[in-house]
Amino acid sequence: MDSKLRVTAGYVTVETQVTPEGGRARVDVPRGELLPDDVSDEDRERVLRAGEVEVVDGDGQVLDADAAATKPRRKRAAAAAVDKDPVQTGTVDEVLAWVGDDPARAARALEVEQAEADHPARSTLVDALTGLAAEAVPTGAIPDVLAWVNGDPARAARALEVEQAKGDAARKSLVQTLTEIVAAETAAPPTADADTSTVDS
Repeated sequence: MDSKLRVTAGYVTVETQVTPEGGRARVDVPRGELLPDDVSDEDRERVLRAGEVEVVDGDGQVLDADAAATKPRRKRAAAAAVDKDPVQTGTVDEVLAWVGDDPARAARALEVEQAEADHPARSTLVDALTGLAAEAVPTGAIPDVLAWVNGDPARAARALEVEQAKGDAARKSLVQTLTEIVAAETAAPPTADADTSTVDS
């Protein structure tokens, strides 16, 4: 029976598919939830080593973590070979050129930069990547998503797209709230110039 990883920390951040077209982004998975099946071997190893997850079977029973760590170790080289979008690790300009304005790429590049053992993290790059990564849609707890949206219709539309991409797993209350925020922009009140009140004759 295939094992799963269940989050025991407050939350963990992993990369997973977020759109039907195959778009991927780093998302927060809250405590008690299972990691998505398409999480990379590198992310699996990282959260296992950090003790942020526990290994469970299909019935939710806790298993030995060594069993889950074996598969990523075996497949690590193969996974690296098929990675069609490796993180650029050159100069600051090269990294930022690779990131462009993609929040998911910024989050990936930020994680790599902060994990580099051969050099200290470059503060200018970390600052730039942190700002870009902040635009990535969180998919953790509903309050976290709504705090990120903060009433912004454009952010609400992006969060709505990510949530609806989950299909049957989409949270109805979140979808409804986000839809209302998006709809509020199109139903903006008339401006003062449009006042049609009558004047005294």
